[in-house]
Amino acid sequence: KGMETQTLCLGDLHYAFCKGCRSCYQTAECVQHDDVQLVLEQMEQADLIAIASPDYWGGITGQLKAFIDRCTPYSRTRRFPWASGGSASP
Repeated sequence: KGMETQTLCLGDLHYAFCKGCRSCYQTAECVQHDDVQLVLEQMEQADLIAIASPDYWGGITGQLKAFIDRCTPYSRTRRFPWASGGSASP
């Protein structure tokens, strides 16, 4: 009650795979500019984030894996202090 929710489907967004350039290790920013930045801006404003994925062949979807890889620059930063780890998976 009284909560605002938003659902995003990664399959509807446009974003590229991580290039593996490691520039983000120095700058904490990704060199690619696409829908990943839009999602991260929304995540930054959220009080709670729930991520769900179908289980294909014992793992998450390729779309979610690609998105997670693109979040590397934002792990353990002041922007996303919660990104230091932890999950609630069965």
